[in-house]
Amino acid sequence: MQGLKRRVIQAISYEIILLSLFIPIMTLGFKQAIMDSAALGMSLTILALLWNMIFNYGFEKWEVRQGWYTRGLKQRLLHALGFEGGLLVVGVPVIAYFLEISLLEAIIADIGFTIVIMVYTFIFQWAFDRLFGEPERTFAKAKSPHQPT
Repeated sequence: MQGLKRRVIQAISYEIILLSLFIPIMTLGFKQAIMDSAALGMSLTILALLWNMIFNYGFEKWEVRQGWYTRGLKQRLLHALGFEGGLLVVGVPVIAYFLEISLLEAIIADIGFTIVIMVYTFIFQWAFDRLFGEPERTFAKAKSPHQPT
């Protein structure tokens, strides 16, 4: 599975699994009504879905420019850090709004979410690549000598 189809399936499955974990944790951990937790979760999911597709497109393109044709530990860590770092920037105002807390409190909450989600992202991406194979590097104009045949 490659290209847009891969990115859409990857992004949607990532978010569905994450949301199924997020809502109960928010409801219990932050003593929020389940509907409020679901609204926050859905808002963050929509943001994350858009970010996921944009980030993965850019990351895959960047991997090729680096001459990386497989994903090792270094690439997976960079992927998780980059994805979650970008999501932190767009997610803080949403968290502050829904939880009715200050931006500073939202940053602290989001850092906590980010640490947990970074581990989830690492595991999810590894499992997704194991199930569906790593993406083909279609951005390369010429084969790299490091590219497996």
